[in-house]
Amino acid sequence: MWQFRLNGQFRFAEIRFFFRLKFGEDIHTLAVASVFSQPDHELLKRSYQTTYVCRYQGDDALIAINVKEICSLVSMVPDYKISDDSLTVVTPASEHFLVEKIGMDITARLGEVDDEDDEETGGVLVGADDGC
Repeated sequence: MWQFRLNGQFRFAEIRFFFRLKFGEDIHTLAVASVFSQPDHELLKRSYQTTYVCRYQGDDALIAINVKEICSLVSMVPDYKISDDSLTVVTPASEHFLVEKIGMDITARLGEVDDEDDEETGGVLVGADDGC
């Protein structure tokens, strides 16, 4: 799944495929994306803007986007719920919650390893940055 900008807002989508169009001498790279709904605003408010739960809309929400609007790779994980009797896990049909930069916590710590054991870095990790 991908995070991208749509009309100035960050949105989430499943990219179906990429393609290129040529208009005159200009070549544009686009993607066909199935856009998730806006996040559940009440849950977002109650969680102090930390829990984004969105609905997957499938073919009903297909759009073409410019790849330059794509910001980052994200994970939209099914929002499993426990039943009231606490004995059953309920699998949602279309609700997913956002996990940003899944696995990047390790990558950000690693950065780029300097193979040379010089005095300046001592062979330690340099350039670790997880900015978008």
